[in-house]
Amino acid sequence: MAPTQHQQLAFFRKNKIALKAKHIAILIATVFSYVGMTYFLDILDHNSQRIADTTDLGVDCESVVTEYSLNRLGQGANLSKDRLEEWSHDHKAFIAHGTKTVTLMDESRIASSRKAYQDLDMGHKKLAALFNVENKDMDHKVNLDSVIRWESKYLRGVNTLVANYQLERENIMSRFKLFVIGLAVSFLFLTYMSYVVIVRPMQAGFKKSLEEIIDQKTRLSALVDSTEELIWSVDRNGRLSMFNSAFETFYVNRYHEPPRLDMDINGMDCFRLHQAAYDKTLKNSSATISQEKIGQKVYESRLDPVVKNGQVIGCIIRRSDVTEREKVTDEIKKGREALMEAQEIANMGSWNWDMANDIIEWSDHLFTIFGQKKRDFVPRHETLKNLIHPEDRRAFDYAMGRCLKKRNRQHFDMVYRILANQQTRFVHQQGRIFHDGNGRPVRMAGTIQDVTEKVLSNQKIERQNKELRHFVNVISHNVRRPLSNLLALANLYEHGHHQENDFLLGHIQTSCEDLDSTIKDLNHSLTLKEVDANHFTDVEVDDIMDDVTALLQQEIQDSGAQLKVHSNRKTIKGIKSYYVNILYHLLSNAIIYSKPDETPQIKLSIKDHPDHVSIKVRDNGRGMKLTPENRKKIFDMYGRLSGKTSGKGLGLYLVRNQLEAMNGEIDVQSTPNKGTVFEIKMAKGLDEVYQEKDPLRNVNRSISQNTVV
Repeated sequence: MAPTQHQQLAFFRKNKIALKAKHIAILIATVFSYVGMTYFLDILDHNSQRIADTTDLGVDCESVVTEYSLNRLGQGANLSKDRLEEWSHDHKAFIAHGTKTVTLMDESRIASSRKAYQDLDMGHKKLAALFNVENKDMDHKVNLDSVIRWESKYLRGVNTLVANYQLERENIMSRFKLFVIGLAVSFLFLTYMSYVVIVRPMQAGFKKSLEEIIDQKTRLSALVDSTEELIWSVDRNGRLSMFNSAFETFYVNRYHEPPRLDMDINGMDCFRLHQAAYDKTLKNSSATISQEKIGQKVYESRLDPVVKNGQVIGCIIRRSDVTEREKVTDEIKKGREALMEAQEIANMGSWNWDMANDIIEWSDHLFTIFGQKKRDFVPRHETLKNLIHPEDRRAFDYAMGRCLKKRNRQHFDMVYRILANQQTRFVHQQGRIFHDGNGRPVRMAGTIQDVTEKVLSNQKIERQNKELRHFVNVISHNVRRPLSNLLALANLYEHGHHQENDFLLGHIQTSCEDLDSTIKDLNHSLTLKEVDANHFTDVEVDDIMDDVTALLQQEIQDSGAQLKVHSNRKTIKGIKSYYVNILYHLLSNAIIYSKPDETPQIKLSIKDHPDHVSIKVRDNGRGMKLTPENRKKIFDMYGRLSGKTSGKGLGLYLVRNQLEAMNGEIDVQSTPNKGTVFEIKMAKGLDEVYQEKDPLRNVNRSISQNTVV
């Protein structure tokens, strides 16, 4: 739901509470008004009743006295006992009720009313005593003046009470007017506050909500009209209820007339394809996706139900051109198939390890390499370890743990044996570790390749190399013995007696020395293959340079070469004699291949880098034209680029072999008539890198000792 809709809902909830509070306040005010009105009306009714009762008592009193007086004058009947008792009963009831009545009179009026009640009661008692019809003797003795006097007193009390009650009525009416005015003011104030607190904010809120709704509707309409997708909506009867500009353009181009709302589109050919999707969407109340291909274009239509009050009243359709997406999907599919084929050809697979959840994703070919079925085997760290040869599990755990603990060591590289389908095979696993923002390893990905055939081939080559070295040793021993005899005999010959013999024996001696040197170099190149990293030491750079300059002292003097040495390291890991031989050959070549008319300028630099040590030999000599072919040939045995030189072509070959024996590499850059640069890179931590740079090397050794596949 959009944020604006949340705000509108919150506003409506708040106003709903305010409206409830307003209704409660109105209800309370209404109840208060009703109670107040009822209270005042009851008091007014009671006041009117008391005035009427008091007036009736006065009339009854006058009637009784008049009847009595007429009887005394002989002009009327005798005063009946029932008439007298009725008056007495009304009088007593009035007096009893009057003493309990709540009144709104002031203190003076209350006192006056009490005096009037006393006068009424006294007058009634006296008149009742005078009117006792049962006392015949006293009847003729009653003085009419006494009757009139007590009647007057009684009537005076009646008049006083009536006057007080009328004053009380006026007081009640005044208070009632004030109550009505206060009630009207309260209602006006409540109405004003309701408008200020509730109605006006609600009006502003509704106005804002309405503006936002209109703005959203405008933006939505603009968004719908700006897209190239066809969007339209139909009701349950298939009548058009909404469409965008793209739909209108499509409809006009197809039917040559504009679409109309509420038109039936069921029978039109371009929408008949969607009929089944319509029915499915209306029936299941869920989105439906369908595709259609028209020519070279692929269109996808998504139908979503329109729900109102829990009922599906129609559906909205969005039709998109997904041709490009389908092309990309096909290309991805083809690329995936090509990747799977490449992995199958290379006999390797890829993997991804989620370390937090211990979930490993394998490519399909890895299941084949490990002899597992995809539906039955779940790749995890422990299940993978169970497939590793028991003798290699400890080494695998050690290498993996070492890789995970060192943050600067992100690559895992190891060859180990696995048990696949009751066969022992060799796999080469490589991987890279990925860390989170806190430097913790979270994921690892890489490849696993079946290298069984390569390991067996290397084993065979290793055996052949041993046999070759043994053969060369035997041949060199058998050849060098007669060769040494020839050199000894040549040295016994005394020169100067026979010129022709001197010439022939000189050539024989030179040829024997060249052959002896060649045999020595051949033996030396073969022995380089057996170098062990345990022989590496920290060699002083100054010691190396002392030996090299001593060996080249004569060449430097003869050529006048200028040698500049710069180094920011004191030691280099490796074998001293190898470094001496390497630099000797490189510097010697720089002097030999210098320009005849220019003094040789040779610069030797040794620089320290984060992961390697760089050694560069730069000269200003003849240079050479390097092609991919002769770049490789220059480091081959007997590889010479020109027949004009007198070398045998073993110098750079020995340099390369000695560097590779110490886990180094060499490259050359050269420009004719400008000079040549030889760059050597020696990896740091040779004792560690030597063991891991070529994992198959150590595997080959273990295979040759105790492993048969």
